[in-house]
Amino acid sequence: MLALDPRLAPSCPLPAKSLDTAPNPTAWMGSAGSYEGPGSGPVPRGGDTNSLAKAKKSVAKTTPIEFIRQVQAETRKVTWPTRRETIMTAVMVMIMTSLLGVFFLGVDSGFDAIVRFLLSLAR
Repeated sequence: MLALDPRLAPSCPLPAKSLDTAPNPTAWMGSAGSYEGPGSGPVPRGGDTNSLAKAKKSVAKTTPIEFIRQVQAETRKVTWPTRRETIMTAVMVMIMTSLLGVFFLGVDSGFDAIVRFLLSLAR
Protein backbone atom coordinates (compact mmCIF):
# COMPACT_ATOMS: atom_id res chain seq x y z
CA MET A 1 0.00 0.00 0.00
CA LEU A 2 0.89 3.64 -0.21
CA ALA A 3 3.09 4.96 2.61
CA LEU A 4 3.13 8.63 3.57
CA ASP A 5 6.48 10.24 2.87
CA PRO A 6 7.75 12.45 5.75
CA ARG A 7 9.68 14.60 3.24
CA LEU A 8 6.41 15.79 1.67
CA ALA A 9 5.16 17.42 4.88
CA PRO A 10 8.17 18.27 7.09
CA SER A 11 6.17 20.66 9.30
CA CYS A 12 3.58 18.04 10.13
CA PRO A 13 3.63 17.36 13.89
CA LEU A 14 2.33 13.81 13.46
CA PRO A 15 4.72 11.07 12.39
CA ALA A 16 4.05 9.63 8.99
CA LYS A 17 2.88 6.05 9.05
CA SER A 18 1.88 3.51 6.51
CA LEU A 19 -1.78 3.37 5.49
CA ASP A 20 -1.73 -0.41 5.55
CA THR A 21 -1.18 -0.50 9.33
CA ALA A 22 -4.85 0.13 10.02
CA PRO A 23 -6.21 -1.46 13.18
CA ASN A 24 -7.76 -4.88 12.93
CA PRO A 25 -11.42 -4.29 11.97
CA THR A 26 -12.53 -7.38 13.89
CA ALA A 27 -10.66 -6.49 17.09
CA TRP A 28 -13.89 -5.35 18.75
CA MET A 29 -15.59 -8.67 18.01
CA GLY A 30 -15.74 -11.56 20.38
CA SER A 31 -14.78 -15.11 19.65
CA ALA A 32 -18.16 -15.85 18.06
CA GLY A 33 -17.82 -12.90 15.67
CA SER A 34 -20.44 -10.74 17.35
CA TYR A 35 -20.24 -7.54 19.34
CA GLU A 36 -19.71 -8.13 23.05
CA GLY A 37 -19.89 -4.60 24.45
CA PRO A 38 -22.20 -2.87 26.90
CA GLY A 39 -25.84 -3.71 26.38
CA SER A 40 -25.10 -6.79 24.38
CA GLY A 41 -26.87 -9.85 25.47
CA PRO A 42 -28.31 -12.97 23.96
CA VAL A 43 -30.17 -12.07 20.80
CA PRO A 44 -32.61 -14.65 19.47
CA ARG A 45 -31.64 -15.73 15.98
CA GLY A 46 -33.71 -17.37 13.25
CA GLY A 47 -34.94 -20.61 14.83
CA ASP A 48 -34.43 -19.75 18.52
CA THR A 49 -38.04 -18.95 19.40
CA ASN A 50 -37.81 -20.41 22.89
CA SER A 51 -35.69 -17.55 24.28
CA LEU A 52 -37.95 -15.04 22.51
CA ALA A 53 -40.99 -16.53 24.24
CA LYS A 54 -39.19 -16.33 27.60
CA ALA A 55 -38.36 -12.66 26.97
CA LYS A 56 -42.01 -11.89 26.21
CA LYS A 57 -43.18 -13.64 29.38
CA SER A 58 -40.78 -11.67 31.59
CA VAL A 59 -42.36 -8.32 30.60
CA ALA A 60 -44.50 -7.01 33.48
CA LYS A 61 -48.15 -6.46 32.69
CA THR A 62 -49.51 -2.97 33.43
CA THR A 63 -53.16 -2.34 34.21
CA PRO A 64 -54.94 0.43 32.30
CA ILE A 65 -55.23 2.54 35.47
CA GLU A 66 -51.50 2.19 36.20
CA PHE A 67 -50.76 3.10 32.59
CA ILE A 68 -52.84 6.29 32.89
CA ARG A 69 -50.98 7.19 36.11
CA GLN A 70 -47.65 6.69 34.35
CA VAL A 71 -48.77 8.85 31.44
CA GLN A 72 -49.86 11.62 33.83
CA ALA A 73 -46.55 11.44 35.69
CA GLU A 74 -44.59 11.70 32.43
CA THR A 75 -46.82 14.56 31.22
CA ARG A 76 -45.97 16.54 34.37
CA LYS A 77 -42.26 16.23 33.49
CA VAL A 78 -42.72 17.87 30.07
CA THR A 79 -41.53 21.44 29.67
CA TRP A 80 -44.39 22.97 27.72
CA PRO A 81 -43.73 25.92 25.37
CA THR A 82 -44.97 29.36 26.35
CA ARG A 83 -47.79 31.04 24.46
CA ARG A 84 -45.28 33.33 22.74
CA GLU A 85 -43.11 30.37 21.64
CA THR A 86 -46.17 28.59 20.25
CA ILE A 87 -47.28 31.66 18.28
CA MET A 88 -43.76 32.27 16.92
CA THR A 89 -43.47 28.65 15.83
CA ALA A 90 -46.88 28.76 14.14
CA VAL A 91 -45.97 31.97 12.29
CA MET A 92 -42.67 30.45 11.13
CA VAL A 93 -44.48 27.35 9.88
CA MET A 94 -46.93 29.50 7.91
CA ILE A 95 -44.12 31.59 6.39
CA MET A 96 -42.08 28.53 5.37
CA THR A 97 -45.16 26.80 3.97
CA SER A 98 -45.98 29.87 1.89
CA LEU A 99 -42.41 30.18 0.60
CA LEU A 100 -42.29 26.51 -0.33
CA GLY A 101 -45.70 26.82 -2.03
CA VAL A 102 -44.44 29.72 -4.16
CA PHE A 103 -41.20 27.85 -4.95
CA PHE A 104 -43.00 24.70 -6.08
CA LEU A 105 -45.51 26.79 -8.07
CA GLY A 106 -42.55 28.25 -9.97
CA VAL A 107 -40.93 24.84 -10.51
CA ASP A 108 -44.24 23.34 -11.66
CA SER A 109 -44.91 26.26 -14.01
CA GLY A 110 -41.43 25.88 -15.49
CA PHE A 111 -41.93 22.16 -16.11
CA ASP A 112 -45.38 22.88 -17.54
CA ALA A 113 -43.89 25.36 -20.01
CA ILE A 114 -41.15 22.90 -21.02
CA VAL A 115 -43.61 20.04 -21.56
CA ARG A 116 -46.01 22.25 -23.54
CA PHE A 117 -43.12 23.43 -25.73
CA LEU A 118 -41.96 19.87 -26.36
CA LEU A 119 -45.50 18.75 -27.18
CA SER A 120 -45.92 21.67 -29.59
CA LEU A 121 -42.83 20.43 -31.49
CA ALA A 122 -44.49 17.03 -31.95
CA ARG A 123 -47.46 18.45 -33.87
